[in-house]
Amino acid sequence: MAIDSDILIIGGGLNGSLMAIVAAKFGFSSIVLDAKENDSSRENHFDGRSYALALSSVRLLKNIDVFDDIRDNSQPILDIKILDGKLVQGPSQFSLHFDNNEIHDGPMGQMVEDRFIRNALFAKIYESDQIDYKFASEVMEH
Repeated sequence: MAIDSDILIIGGGLNGSLMAIVAAKFGFSSIVLDAKENDSSRENHFDGRSYALALSSVRLLKNIDVFDDIRDNSQPILDIKILDGKLVQGPSQFSLHFDNNEIHDGPMGQMVEDRFIRNALFAKIYESDQIDYKFASEVMEH
């Protein structure tokens, strides 16, 4: 059986899925091999995983037309406070505070649950004729 594709992506997680979508946007075909048996992420149940997406990641998702699909299920990161200290000694006098009002570019990022990102990525994968996504596929030595 001959397989013809520009790119072979091993792993269908967030990075593999994003790679396939970005490659398709630039006209490259890809095959994504995912060891999972099926697309369990579409069950849409909360499993506790969430991501703090930096502003550059949000820009990437906007560029590949995915962010609009998760916008209603995300929350902006407006402040980041970093404290240092030890449990028995308490916090040190040093801290960092990042305020989104100082960057003049909107929120510093977005918080979003894994299920919403995965559903949006899979929707984009399924609508692309440049991406061949294969479940229950592993790379083996021979």
